[in-house]
Amino acid sequence: LKEKSAVGQAHAEDFLDYLQNDPGMLPRVSVITIAGLGGIVAGYRGGVLRKLFYSATAATAAASLCYPNEAVAFSKQAYGYAKDTACDLKASLGRGLKHLKATLDKLPDFRDV
Repeated sequence: LKEKSAVGQAHAEDFLDYLQNDPGMLPRVSVITIAGLGGIVAGYRGGVLRKLFYSATAATAAASLCYPNEAVAFSKQAYGYAKDTACDLKASLGRGLKHLKATLDKLPDFRDV
């Protein structure tokens, strides 16, 4: 049993190394797509939000496995943005609601993107 688990672990490590170091994009895109579709299948009995949540979570996890350096950089950037926004919001709540509205108006508008 230990031999089979060691062989399985070696194959998984080789596959992950292949995904992360292959110059082609097709294997990575395939893994991310299959993970997203697997999330839809896993959320089959739920509503639209459950399917969306499961597929997005699975695709994000697969993308972070395929692109680990980019995932770390993105998560650091998102954490910094969330931390700055939370600190600004906390400071605005201490100053009053008028300042809060002015701070919220300064946030980027993603509808134009």
